[in-house]
Amino acid sequence: MYSETALSKLTTKPSVQLDDRIYNNFRYTHDTVLIAESEEKLQELMDIATEESLKLGLSINCQNAFPMVCSKKTQISANGTALHQKESFTYSGSMITADGRSESNIKCRLAVTKKTFMNMNGVLGARNLSLGIKKRLLKCYVWLVTTYGCESWIINKVMSAHLDVTETWFYRRMLSISWTEKMLNAES
Repeated sequence: MYSETALSKLTTKPSVQLDDRIYNNFRYTHDTVLIAESEEKLQELMDIATEESLKLGLSINCQNAFPMVCSKKTQISANGTALHQKESFTYSGSMITADGRSESNIKCRLAVTKKTFMNMNGVLGARNLSLGIKKRLLKCYVWLVTTYGCESWIINKVMSAHLDVTETWFYRRMLSISWTEKMLNAES
């Protein structure tokens, strides 16, 4: 409630336009994200948030406040204390990086997906289930883990190839085809 009051002063300040709406902050359960087009505007937002919080008897914990700038190194401060700039952070299961790329996030998701597949190997590798049922189980339980947070991914050719290789790995495991067997997709 107090933080909502403190951040309400930001509505008339510098903003970023996404589609037809203008934003300068996003509020989550335990976090607030301030966004701006320049270092000066971001510092202005931070100063307003700090000042309004102090008026309500709140303070910003500088050990847990991390700016992440997607263009260059900057120096943002709160209460006169310089904040350590982060190169990346994990939020809601997705890794957000300063360079805006998704490679590390996709690779992490693929590792978790392979672990999920191995946990279900008894079912997905069972010979008494039809391929159709195995594919549905794979899509329902395994690919769901892979695609969690994929809306924010930027997929290039290399990452697309990683996804294709992982899919082939799943199918070869389900069909008990060894990696040493030379088999075309049309044959399986």
